[in-house]
Amino acid sequence: EKETPYDVIFLNGTVATKMFKQFAYNDNRYRFIFGAVTDPVGLGVIKGFDKNPDANFTGMCHPVRVEQRLMFIRACMPEAKDIGLIYADMPQSNSYLGWIRQALKKEAFSSLRFHFRKVQLVSSENGHLRMTRLAEKHVEELNEKVDLFLSSNDQLGSQKAFAEMVWKRSSKPLIGLSRKDVMQGWGAAMSIYPDMEKSGERISEMIVRLFRGGSIKEIRPEWPKSSYAFDLEKLRRFGITIPEEFLSAAGKNVK
Repeated sequence: EKETPYDVIFLNGTVATKMFKQFAYNDNRYRFIFGAVTDPVGLGVIKGFDKNPDANFTGMCHPVRVEQRLMFIRACMPEAKDIGLIYADMPQSNSYLGWIRQALKKEAFSSLRFHFRKVQLVSSENGHLRMTRLAEKHVEELNEKVDLFLSSNDQLGSQKAFAEMVWKRSSKPLIGLSRKDVMQGWGAAMSIYPDMEKSGERISEMIVRLFRGGSIKEIRPEWPKSSYAFDLEKLRRFGITIPEEFLSAAGKNVK
């Protein structure tokens, strides 16, 4: 008889993954597939994405790889050098900044300069509105120093209020985190974002492999596939011409 009634446990998000890691990491009675986790390496549930897991956790990371976002910037705005990034003081932001600093060591991105500005984390129900107000001064200060703003991968940059504020207070384009940033008119001129449908398919395939007797240590964790969205009216305002290959890849996500 099985020691546990579960063939696999799916963990949706960073909080759930962190909690189960505390009491079930390396407990081979349980096998965990995670999704929508910002930094599974930082959480300590995997060692990296270039190797098979050595414990009982694997799955799909949430954000698009930093290198992909930077390549997207280089392709769509080849003359851009200075990037403004305003972030909330929280663990996932610090992980993301670490990834950026590592990427900037690569020759392909050595000409890019990031201008980081931090705001206090406000964790109340409408904390993102307070953080957006705190970020206003940084947008105004950076506006003449940067070629574009990049939404932070946290509770500030993922919100409508932040994108709207940057659009109203800046003369530089914002590259968003999601489809909604662009297609729902939040304020971003373009976005590169994780394809959640494809991530869901990959998670399902991982789970099926376990159902069929596969070992979790043979299922390598993955970054998500990326999708694109463009607001052509905003892009014309900024004098940006998007390569046809990206417009084609965006499909219906062009307005």
